[in-house]
Amino acid sequence: MRRMSGILPTAVLMTGILIITMNATVFADAPKSSADSGHGVGVEKEEETTVGLSAEDIGEDLLRPYAFVIRSNPDKEMRVQFVGNKMYHDDRYLGFGLSGRPMLSLRYISEWFGFRVDYDAGSSTVTVGNGEYSFRVKPGGNTADICWAGEKVNGYELTEGALLKDNRLYLYSLDISDLLGLMPYWDDSTRTWDVLYRDYSYQELGFPTYVNDDLLTIEGLLFDDGQHSTPHLHIKDINNDICSHTSSLSINESGTDSIRMYDIRSIIRLNEETSRLRVSLGLGQRIIFVRDIDVTSDIEAKELIVADPSYQFTNPTQGYIKTARPEVLIRGSATGIDGYYPAEVVLFMREADNTEVMLKESIPITDGKFSYKLELEKGEGLYKVTVNSIMPAPRGPAYPEITNFYVEYMK
Repeated sequence: MRRMSGILPTAVLMTGILIITMNATVFADAPKSSADSGHGVGVEKEEETTVGLSAEDIGEDLLRPYAFVIRSNPDKEMRVQFVGNKMYHDDRYLGFGLSGRPMLSLRYISEWFGFRVDYDAGSSTVTVGNGEYSFRVKPGGNTADICWAGEKVNGYELTEGALLKDNRLYLYSLDISDLLGLMPYWDDSTRTWDVLYRDYSYQELGFPTYVNDDLLTIEGLLFDDGQHSTPHLHIKDINNDICSHTSSLSINESGTDSIRMYDIRSIIRLNEETSRLRVSLGLGQRIIFVRDIDVTSDIEAKELIVADPSYQFTNPTQGYIKTARPEVLIRGSATGIDGYYPAEVVLFMREADNTEVMLKESIPITDGKFSYKLELEKGEGLYKVTVNSIMPAPRGPAYPEITNFYVEYMK
């Protein structure tokens, strides 16, 4: 049995201050100061109130069901010119080709985009960070540690090992763009590599703590021009080491000044009555924010939600059924168009704690009505049942979900 408990979310840390320092370390090749270069990045702190989000942006009608709102800030760009086997930025030597791969100065590019670069001689480790996000690499190493608030949260395998040459650390260009969360563009006609850095203002609106299903959807609102790569939303079940596998983005509506609103969401299956989840938003390997939450799942309170209004159900009428009999009657009707009705609906069933489908059954629709007796032949347990329509698709039939419900069979 699953019951609701009053567990509140616990915060990790959110993006705070953008710190730019020019530390004297074992590695040379720092870019010019902002006063000299004309490309300075200021120090920006996010207050408890929204930075870069107007009252109109987060009006009361937008607050639900969103857990957070983010807005893209003005971009910073760099153009790398390829000349033979060497690379330059504003006539400053930046790197060289190695087996056809451009190796670029990690310090120069990182500090140009406002990241702090530190070197620990004791561990021979270079740390590149901005706010709570950072990554660590070692000269000669083939991996990078991805960190949040100083703690490793992930690993990243470098395409080409980190190379120390003439007291400078070089990384493969695409590894740098991924680790810094840059957006790269190559122009073969001019032999230039343009990279764009986009930062974000973030405001939390409230993450869910309760759901009456075994699936949890977390959704945010993104204000962005849609011209470049967009952040991806990731959810991880910390205790069971299960991750969401998809992050979807859909346009909500057009805004002003080429800024549009996008719904950004991710879904994860919950395996426990109370799940400890880590929600993160990232671009490439760069982490924009991390939030830890506890979510309670109470499927006994589930309602029967019919996604397609052209179908009606007389049985079941709730999203959770408890029965002592090894069978469940599914009955309903479909609305016809000019006397035409869909030919069938398709039923799928699986055990609640298993993603493998154990039953697929076509249910014919006759004169607009359908009926099916679902037999629970495997015995006692908790099952999830979905009823789906069917439609042709390029790679075989697709099955849009009409509704779903749980059956708990216990003698």
